[in-house]
Amino acid sequence: MIKKIVNFFATIFIIFGMLAFASPTSAAPAAITRNITGGRILASSLKTKTLLVKPVKGQAVQVKAKAATMIYRQGIPVGFAKLRVGDKINVTYNTGTGFANNMAAKTSIYEIHGSVEAVNKTAKTVTVNSEEGGDSVVLKVNSSTVITRRGAIAIFDDLVVGDKVEAKYNSATMIASRIKVETEDGEIHGTIAAVNVTGKTVTITPELGGADVTLNISFSTVIKRGKAVTTLAKLQVGDRVEAKYDSATMVASVIEAEYEGGEIHGTIAAVDTAGNAVTITPALGGTNITLVVDAKTVILRNDLPAALSDLAMGEKVEARYNASTMIASLIKSEMEDGEIHGTIAAVDTVAKTLIITPLLGGANVVINIGPSTVILRNLAPATLADLLVGEKVEAKYDTATMVASLVKSETEDGELKGTIAAVDTVANTMTILPQLGGANVVINIGPSTVILRNLTPVTLADLLVGEKVEAKYDSATMIASLVKSETEDGELKGTIAAVNTVANTVTITPKLGGADVVINIAPSTVILRNLAPATLANLVAGDKIEVKYNSATMIASLVKAEL
Repeated sequence: MIKKIVNFFATIFIIFGMLAFASPTSAAPAAITRNITGGRILASSLKTKTLLVKPVKGQAVQVKAKAATMIYRQGIPVGFAKLRVGDKINVTYNTGTGFANNMAAKTSIYEIHGSVEAVNKTAKTVTVNSEEGGDSVVLKVNSSTVITRRGAIAIFDDLVVGDKVEAKYNSATMIASRIKVETEDGEIHGTIAAVNVTGKTVTITPELGGADVTLNISFSTVIKRGKAVTTLAKLQVGDRVEAKYDSATMVASVIEAEYEGGEIHGTIAAVDTAGNAVTITPALGGTNITLVVDAKTVILRNDLPAALSDLAMGEKVEARYNASTMIASLIKSEMEDGEIHGTIAAVDTVAKTLIITPLLGGANVVINIGPSTVILRNLAPATLADLLVGEKVEAKYDTATMVASLVKSETEDGELKGTIAAVDTVANTMTILPQLGGANVVINIGPSTVILRNLTPVTLADLLVGEKVEAKYDSATMIASLVKSETEDGELKGTIAAVNTVANTVTITPKLGGADVVINIAPSTVILRNLAPATLANLVAGDKIEVKYNSATMIASLVKAEL
């Protein structure tokens, strides 16, 4: 009997021991529900219905939506597809499974970092592959989007696939307010292996070996050959070259080529326009050398661009050429120039002649104007028809043919400072009250007149009576070459008291006290709200505000508002 009792208690002891040993492994961990308030959607995958959410503090976490997840955006029930990268979000989710019970998102301003995946020029959209992963983000671009490339203002057409970008946008509209392209520069030294003028590419064999590199040429690519600015068509296979380019797009920013070859100084012995050749007698003696002229040959006559047919026997000449092909890369000729200073006596645009009365006396001189004649008027390019009788003139010409290589005329420029008394946009005139007194002066405004207002380009219609003004003009024609006006700028900080979108005004209560100030809003007024481009209708009473305005017209040039 005692033995049975002992066995019974022993059995009970073993059972309890086994239960005690098994209990730690059989207990399931309790699920933890976590709330994220004020988080930000960094990435989204529609396929897996997964969000990468960055809390205000701590690392980003992945949360998933399921059929039972309640999803809201701007307080309205929506599907998962309506959520946008950049939205602010409140999430309640299970840390064990990652599934969310509810998601409540609202739109906000966000900056995405990534690379351009696609550019749709018709729809004016750019698709960005975010550094955070997930689905690509499609951004809209409009006239207010500021695009920069290497710190310089760029346009939508400058964006290319592969560009690294930072883009700031509103997740409500997906319109980008700013796109900043960050590029990495590559550099290569080598020899030109191929030039494709149609495809706008140049292929370079690297100096240190390796595969050939093909660079794209854009309208902004600077091309030099022998230190002279030139075009893609002038580059030649075999030229030594150094190039800088965007390593993402392979678009060259600078190409500098040098050529190896012969050089000759002498006198032109013959010009063969049919055979595209020029024969030169060397200045140091020896056998004449005949050089071939092709489409890439640069021809200069008295340092001005010329054609083979412009060259004449007996002219002094300098030429550079390929010693193996005898093709000239550069031909520079010089002729014995005549020079005259005087006054224009007559201009004949039919006969293409200019008659000059010499400054030092003597008979008038008739100068012929040819296709290659460079004409400057007050240092600006002009035509023969722009020259006027009585203007001072200087001309350089070929004493044999009397054809001018250069004609420079000058007009007596007037300069006036004062105050605008009247503006006539019909007659294109401006009346100025001189600063030092005297009668008002009427200035004519021509197509070439440069008008600046506070150093910003404007039109005649933008100028206002009472503004300070400085004008430079032709005293013969009274046509202004430059008009610079200045306005007295005011600045005000305070709070918006009222917004009138009909009258286009905003009323401001000054921060430092005093009566409210009414500011006029014009089409040229730049309006920012929370640093994003906005309209007058976007401003709200109570917003903090800072404005810069014309104290004469009370028209704002800049309005910056904050919530």
